[in-house]
Amino acid sequence: RGPMRSRLVQLTAGVVMLALLFAWCTRWPEQPTLPATEAVQFDEERGQPPPLAATSGRGLWSPNYIPSKIVAVGDIHGDLAAFRAVLLLARIIDANDEWIAGNLTLVQTGDMVDRGPDDLELLEFAVVLRERAEAAGGHVHYLLGNHEVLNFVGKMDFVDPRAFAGFERYAVPAVSKGEATVAPHMQHRMAAFAPGQPFVQQMFDRHSVLLQLGDTLFAHAGPTAKDVKYGMERINHEVHQWLLGDKQFDAAARRFLFDGKGLLWSRRYSSEHDKPDCKSLHLLLAHSGARRLVVGHSPQGRGIKSRCGDKVWLIDVGLSSFFKRLMPHRKMEVLSIDENGGVSVIRAPVDDD
Repeated sequence: RGPMRSRLVQLTAGVVMLALLFAWCTRWPEQPTLPATEAVQFDEERGQPPPLAATSGRGLWSPNYIPSKIVAVGDIHGDLAAFRAVLLLARIIDANDEWIAGNLTLVQTGDMVDRGPDDLELLEFAVVLRERAEAAGGHVHYLLGNHEVLNFVGKMDFVDPRAFAGFERYAVPAVSKGEATVAPHMQHRMAAFAPGQPFVQQMFDRHSVLLQLGDTLFAHAGPTAKDVKYGMERINHEVHQWLLGDKQFDAAARRFLFDGKGLLWSRRYSSEHDKPDCKSLHLLLAHSGARRLVVGHSPQGRGIKSRCGDKVWLIDVGLSSFFKRLMPHRKMEVLSIDENGGVSVIRAPVDDD
C-alpha cells in the first residue's frame, strides 16, 4: 500500500500544479484606471452626452456599403503565423500575402497583441493587409480589445519578452516622466503605445470599438443596449479622439474602455462557466436592429459556438500558439457570413507537431 499511496500523492500533486499553471497563464487581466478628469462631464445614466464634434467624414464606423460576404477572426494574441494561417484557410490571401478575396469584408474582433512574440510585426502586417484589400475592392475592419487598451495605459504584464523589440524603429523617446522603475527594454514599447504618439495614430487610426455591418454587430466582448443608445458612432469617435491624444475625452475612455462590466471586458455572453445573459443580448439586438452579435475575448476550448438561439457567436478559439498546450482540443477556425445572412464555420485542425 505504501508505494501505491506514494504514487497517488505524487499524481495528485502533479494535477494540482498543472491546474495552477493553467490558471496563471490564462489569468484575466485587471482593468486599468485613468486619472480623474474634469474636462468633460458625462451624465451617469448616459442621458445627455456632450455634443459630438465633427468627424472626418470617411464613414469609418458606419460603413456605407452592404458586404457580400464577411469573414470574422477572433483573438490572435501576437501570433503572425496563426493570422496568416487562417487567412490562407479562408482563401483571403495567397502564399505571397496578396489579397485574393475580391470584395470580401474581413473583421478582426480585437486582442491582436500580448501573449505572443509577434505584436509589432502583426500590427504592421495588419496595416498592409488592409491597404491591399482596399486596392482589390475588399474591406478590412479591426476592433479594439482589452489587451490593446492595457498597452495604451502602459500595462505590459501580458507582453511576451520577445515582443518588446523593434519599437525603437518608430523613433519614439524612452519613457522619462517619473518612470525610473521601467526596465530599459520596455521603454520604447511603452512610449510608442501612449495615446497621441505617431505609432498609435498609424496602427490604430481606423480601429472601432463597435462595428455594425448589415445585420451583424461586432464587438470584442460584452456590449449592451445602453452602449447602442449612447451611439456606436459616438463611442468610436470619442475613443478615437482619446487615442489621438485629446485629453478632454479621458472621461469617454474611462467609460467605454476601462469599465470592468463594459463592452471590452464583460463575459456576459461568452463565459464557458456561466450561462449567457440572453435577456441583455436580445435588448442589445433590438436597439441596434442587428440579427446577431459576434464577439471574441473568451477562449472557447472546442471551437466557435453560438448561444441564445444563434444570436451571439463566440469566435475566440485560442488561435495563438500561446494556447497550444493549454487548449489541446482547439481548432483553427473563423466565422463566415454569406450575402444571405447564412452563418458557417471555416475550420481546420491545428497541427499538433
